[in-house]
Amino acid sequence: MNQQQQQVLNEINSFVKSNGGSLSNFYVGVTDNPMTILREHGVKLHKEGDSIISENTVAGAWPLAYEAEARELKAFLIGQGMTGRMGGARAVSTNVYCYKITPETKQ
Repeated sequence: MNQQQQQVLNEINSFVKSNGGSLSNFYVGVTDNPMTILREHGVKLHKEGDSIISENTVAGAWPLAYEAEARELKAFLIGQGMTGRMGGARAVSTNVYCYKITPETKQ
């Protein structure tokens, strides 16, 4: 894992810890368009100024430089207990996203 991946991993771990504490309560994926894919998963979002606000669950996205880095980090997080599917994604997917699983979200 390179330095940028480690930094994103640390940020995701902090995000999880401050919003539920268990990796198994969160879904992880990679995408080229975090807003669109989060909406497809049932996360209700709206813009407030420059911020994107989630209305029904905590959600976040972190960019990496290369698709291979994003996929590697996603695989690592799934291996650590986060929910997600291997494969998938469209186009050049360099953003790692995750959200807390709720009854309203679709995995």
